[in-house]
Amino acid sequence: MRKTFYVSVAAIAIASGLFYLGSCTADYEEPGLSSLDIEDQIMRGKRLGPEVGGNPDADIPVNKDECALYALVSLKHKTPEGWTNSGTTAENYYNQLYKYAHDNYDYQGGRMDPSVMLNVGIHFGLLQGGKTFSKDNTASDFFKDPGKTKVRTVNFANHTGKFIRYNPKGDTVTYSDSEGVKTVPASTVVSVYY
Repeated sequence: MRKTFYVSVAAIAIASGLFYLGSCTADYEEPGLSSLDIEDQIMRGKRLGPEVGGNPDADIPVNKDECALYALVSLKHKTPEGWTNSGTTAENYYNQLYKYAHDNYDYQGGRMDPSVMLNVGIHFGLLQGGKTFSKDNTASDFFKDPGKTKVRTVNFANHTGKFIRYNPKGDTVTYSDSEGVKTVPASTVVSVYY
């Protein structure tokens, strides 16, 4: 009888431990990073071991004023096949985009014209279109619309970054570029590509 009791208690303890490890109540939440973006709404599981793969953007070549090209290359690893799974590297993918822009739009490196960026992004399946903002149709209005399309990049007067999230409370946009993650007022966004 005692033996059955101890076996039952041990089985319950093991089952409870496994349930705890798989439950959402033990999830790690990063403070201040809540938004309506679906990627932020998926619960973050407890990290039970070291992360594998690191930052895939770390391998993208960084050249002066090539923020548009950097943003396009960084979008690739977010696609289903990603450049890490498509038999190429970030540098090779960068070179493919650069060559296409050079051969078809006379791109010589540095700042990329927004229309060239859009056309290169469409050609490589990274972008589908864009939206430019004005005083009557602001970026804030666009981001607050729940029916908007999935934004891929945010474009400023002289800079481009990969879109991460919009925060309606502060009316801010968070994006990443070769220097890391930045948050700026949504009013500074002149256009978006999706």
